[in-house]
Amino acid sequence: MIKALATFPTTLGMALSIAVGTFSTARANESESQNPHPCAREQATMVCHRDGWTLRVVEETISPSGRYAVAWVVPEDATAIARLKLDPTDGSISFLGGGPENAVVRLRDGAIIADAGSTHSGDHEIYNYAELAVLWSKDETRLLMRQNDRWDTLAAEVFRFDKAGKLLVRGDLLAIVRRIGRQHLARRKHDGAVDSYEAHVVAGRFDRGNRMEIKTVLQIPGADDPGFYFKMRVRLEKREIRVVDTGRLRR
Repeated sequence: MIKALATFPTTLGMALSIAVGTFSTARANESESQNPHPCAREQATMVCHRDGWTLRVVEETISPSGRYAVAWVVPEDATAIARLKLDPTDGSISFLGGGPENAVVRLRDGAIIADAGSTHSGDHEIYNYAELAVLWSKDETRLLMRQNDRWDTLAAEVFRFDKAGKLLVRGDLLAIVRRIGRQHLARRKHDGAVDSYEAHVVAGRFDRGNRMEIKTVLQIPGADDPGFYFKMRVRLEKREIRVVDTGRLRR
C-alpha cells in the first residue's frame, strides 16, 4: 500500500491519500462480527466495506427508503489508484477513464445483491457527458439503470427483486432496445446502414404492476440524422423480461 500511495499525483493532496489508506486498512481488518455497520457516510457519499471489497455509492442512486443503492468498486492496484481524482469542494472521488464495475448494494450490511454491466466510476451521477441514471419503483422491487455518454447508451439493465431484496430477474435492456429498434428502422430504411444506428435510452417509467415504459432514440453517433424515436413497454416476469408492445414517437 505504501508503494501505491507514492504513485498518487501531487495535485490530489493528502486528503485522498488518507481516504484510500483508510479503505485498505478497514478492508484488511474487518469481519462481519467486528464491523456490524459496514456502510457509513464519508464526506460526499456512503462507503461500504464488505467481503474484501470497498464500494463507494453513487449518491444520486439511493433508493426511496434508503435501503439500496448503486455503487462502484474502488480499485486497488497502484496504476488505477494513481487515476483517482478528488474533488476538494465536496470530498467526492471519481476514477478517471472509468473501468471498475458497478453493483447494487444493500446499505444495511453492504451486501452486493446484484452485479451490473455498467462501469460508471464516481460518487456523482454525471461527469461531463458520462451519466449513470437510475430509476427505482416506489416499492423498490424494480430498478432501471442506464449508463449514457454523449451520443448513445453504453449499458441499460432492468432488475426485479422480491420484497426481501433477492434478485429475481436481470435483463439486458439495451440489447432488447437495439434489436426492436433496428427491426423498426429496417422497415423504413433502404440503404443497408441500420447497424450504424446506436440506441440512446432517454427515459423510463414504472407503472403500478410489473410493466415499464422506455423511450429511446436510435441515431448514428455524431451524424446530422435526426434519428428514429420510439417507445417500448416491457413486462418484468419472474424469470424473463418480455416485450409487450412498441410504437413510434413523434419528436
